[in-house]
This record gives sequence, structure tokens and C-alpha cells, in this order.
Amino acid sequence: MVGRIEKELTPLTIAEVKEILEKRSAEAEFGYEQQKTLEYVNKIQKLNKEKSRELVNRLMEIANLDIQTSIKIADTLPMFKPTLEVILSKDKIELDDEKKEQILAEIKKFLDQAMYSSSQTTKKEKEEIEKEENKIAQESEKEKKQPTAASSKKEKDKESKNKK
Repeated sequence: MVGRIEKELTPLTIAEVKEILEKRSAEAEFGYEQQKTLEYVNKIQKLNKEKSRELVNRLMEIANLDIQTSIKIADTLPMFKPTLEVILSKDKIELDDEKKEQILAEIKKFLDQAMYSSSQTTKKEKEEIEKEENKIAQESEKEKKQPTAASSKKEKDKESKNKK
């Protein structure tokens, strides 16, 4: 009988994956999948390894989330409540609005620290990021205010019944 060594699986943040891939890339040449993975993590990683893990710990502390959900949130860094709610709903987690706001505030704090401490981010890039964030927030508010097609139809049906 062949024995198997079971290794403990530990969820990793994107920043931790990036570090591992960079170490391995120095040792050997990457295949296609590994190279594409490294390109992907380089493109989307916003926090360094330490800040990313610190955010995961804070999220677990603030909202009593499990590590997998905390890592998903730390990797995606949602800026708005609807995006956060999508992540939470996937894991069937319900939090009150206060906890959601605390999570979003914590994410913003970490992003601000990363953005303003990074020497790679220029003033122009920071302004563009802030404009994009404001644009998304405004679109989100407009969507909340606009009635859906179903609710508009119900209102029209009510009006026609009232006229009769």
C-alpha cells in the first residue's frame, strides 16, 4: 500500500501567492499557466503581503468572518456595499449594515495607506483612481434610486385600476 503525505492546506492571499511565484520563478523557468498566474497577480495585487494578511486578521476580528471569506474580501478589496454583499452572499453570510460599513471603512483605510505610501503611484494616478471610485459610487446611487421595470409596471397597473 502506497502511503500519502497529507499536507495542511492554508488559504493564501494574492500577495502571498505572488511572493511564492516570484521565489519559484528565480529557481526555474515557468510553464504557460504559471507565467499567466504571475502576470495576473502582478496586475491585481494592491496590498503587500504584510498589509494583506493584516487586513485579513482585522476582517476576522471586526465581523467574525472565517479565513476564506476574509481572504476573498482582502483580495478583491470591494469599495461599495453591493460588491461586498455579493462576496458575503456567495458564502451565505449575513451581516448587519453597521458591520458592512466597518469592513468597507477598514478596506478604505488599508487602500489609502497603500496608495499614499507607494512610490509607484503618482499624483495623477491617485486622482484618476479617486475619480473612478466617485463615478462608481454615483452610478450605484442612481441604480438604487431608479425604479425597476417590474415596480414601474405595478405602479401603472395600480393607476389603471384606480381610474376604473
